[in-house]
Amino acid sequence: MNQLLAESCETIPVPRVRKVGVERPWVWLRQGGADLLRTPAQSLGTGALVAAIGLALGGAGWQASYMAPALLGGFLLVAPFLAIVLYALSRQMEHSEVVDSAQAWRAWRANAGSIALFGLMLALAYIV
Repeated sequence: MNQLLAESCETIPVPRVRKVGVERPWVWLRQGGADLLRTPAQSLGTGALVAAIGLALGGAGWQASYMAPALLGGFLLVAPFLAIVLYALSRQMEHSEVVDSAQAWRAWRANAGSIALFGLMLALAYIV
């Protein structure tokens, strides 16, 4: 039994886990700040949209408190999909492309199947 297990482990590649230094989050924040300075309208516009949706849902939850958990959960499901726009803008800047907001808003189409599966997984986790 142990020999069979040892033989099967030899054929399965084991991923190498990289260590992340304690200072790395500061580097990521600096890079995010550079992206914000390079595309302030697109970045702040997307952030304002997310904040407006959150405020609208908060206002709806304030009026009907029994709906607040469902609205909050729904918002947490939608927020990662809105972040796709910011990821696309960052990718455009990283590849020294012209920053195009319209193209960034359509970025989800490149991986629609995977994004739909991710959404389904989030919805199932929310239901559970």
